[in-house]
Amino acid sequence: MAWYRAVIGKLESAHLFAKVELIGGKIRATIDGKRFLDIHCDPTTSSYSYAFIDETLPFSGDKRLFGWDDFPHIGVEKFRALKSYPHHFHALVEHGSLKNRQCAVTSRTK
Repeated sequence: MAWYRAVIGKLESAHLFAKVELIGGKIRATIDGKRFLDIHCDPTTSSYSYAFIDETLPFSGDKRLFGWDDFPHIGVEKFRALKSYPHHFHALVEHGSLKNRQCAVTSRTK
């Protein structure tokens, strides 16, 4: 059984999403036309990423509110310092204005 079948089944049975579908190699669970959860998993390497996207955010670029992944971010030392490296959590953090936003990275495991 492909990895995504069980995940799609669980997301659909939660009754939280308007639509759950496989798009290329990822699952997209849509809340409404502008907010969704993207899930990617590579069963051959066990690599993964989860991200909650909100396209209504009033700025250009990355619309990820938060997410988890195991991308190693080679050359970025703050990632390598995490106890859970390469597993980590990203969250959008506002500093005064949306123009001065940054991604906070913490050590949370899947």
